[in-house]
Amino acid sequence: MCLLANNHAQITISNANPYNNSNHLINNVLFGGGVSANNVTYQGDPIQVGFFNAINSNLGIDSGIVLSTGDIIDLDPNFFGFGNIPSSTNSDPDLLNVANSVPPLINQPFNVTGIFDVATLEFDFIPNSDTLSFNYVFGSNEYLTWINSEYNDVFGFFISGPGITGPYSSPPGFPNGSINIANVPNSIPPLPITISSVNNLLNSQYYIDNQSTFPQTISCNDFIVYFDGAGTAPPSLDYPEISDSLVIPAGQFSDTLFIYPNLDTISESTETVILNVIYEQCSGSLDTVTANIYISDYPPLYLTLPDSLNICHQLFESATIQSEWGGGIEPKSLTWSNGENQGSIIVSPDSTQFFSLNISDGCNQEISDSTLVWNQCPIENINIFTPNSDGINDFFAPINLDDYPNPSVLIYNRWGKLVYVNEDYQNDWTGLHYKSGDKLKEGIYYYIIDPESEKYNYNSTLISGYVHLIRNE
Repeated sequence: MCLLANNHAQITISNANPYNNSNHLINNVLFGGGVSANNVTYQGDPIQVGFFNAINSNLGIDSGIVLSTGDIIDLDPNFFGFGNIPSSTNSDPDLLNVANSVPPLINQPFNVTGIFDVATLEFDFIPNSDTLSFNYVFGSNEYLTWINSEYNDVFGFFISGPGITGPYSSPPGFPNGSINIANVPNSIPPLPITISSVNNLLNSQYYIDNQSTFPQTISCNDFIVYFDGAGTAPPSLDYPEISDSLVIPAGQFSDTLFIYPNLDTISESTETVILNVIYEQCSGSLDTVTANIYISDYPPLYLTLPDSLNICHQLFESATIQSEWGGGIEPKSLTWSNGENQGSIIVSPDSTQFFSLNISDGCNQEISDSTLVWNQCPIENINIFTPNSDGINDFFAPINLDDYPNPSVLIYNRWGKLVYVNEDYQNDWTGLHYKSGDKLKEGIYYYIIDPESEKYNYNSTLISGYVHLIRNE
């Protein structure tokens, strides 16, 4: 039972000081100004009473007093432990009579034999006006499980006083008995509040299925599902044995069952795991849903790209990098280093550059490869160079030779004698003899260049020509 203190996240609960004091709860939480209470008494375990805050929830009451047949901390959706069991075993004959008055009113044959774990808060008060109202919310931890049964959870709000005569017990000062005012609105005759009189089928306009609310306002019981497995994939051999049940803790809305197939070297066709999930409905009956799981051999990812390609950017050439790939499990993702995501790309870099492709799949496996795209334009002959240190044309540097990383160069004089050799030429010859370092005379020299490129398609491997060395010194 929750009683209004003031006038809509999840409920929070406390019975810490001062909310462990019944007098404080009545006079400072339940009542506002203009009403005072005395002779406040409480019967039950201290863990069954306290304060709640439900601002911004769907409870309909911002805050107030909470009474429970169990530990009130169990009502907090953010509490995932187990509350204590009340030490009190209080019963109440008036509540028993109220519970048993319901079956004939709703044409049901059940009989309630006992009332247990009662928490009772009693007080005297004098109102300062002709009207006083109380708001309350009644709930049950297993609401729909036990409707129309001997476990008919019940709530009573008994009032006695001057001019009131009723069938229920009352304090000695008011010997005419008390009446129960916790009834279904506008019911004739009055129908007391129990789980059998207000539920999803009867008086449903006053019933809220809190289990369908997210985030949950008030905690429910642990939820247990049971598993019955079948299929063509034998447990232990194709996957580890799984538990026959799973407990979803109160306040938690889902859980995950993991099935990890055993990795073996046996080539098999696709096999099945048929998992029957058995659970209890709110009505108390059992229902089953079935999940079909397929176990297939994992085809490893593979990927091949060309080792390298050659283009000449100056001639507006481009290269198509075509990938050969497959295997893996969907979904698969392709990502090139330039941001594209197709199986092949067309590129035209203005300098030699690597392009890489990464592929990942639904099993979180990845594979990568790369292609080096050379920017190598045809080497063009030069017919003169002037190594006089004036900063102009001082080096023997055939056009585009610097596109090749380590060409070989041979230079001969007019009599066919070798005067220069370099197997890793870097466009730096200034007309000096390769052995003596002496300056060579002006004249015509014959050169042979081996670009040592496996990618550029020359008519012959070697490039040769004549160059005129002029010093102008």
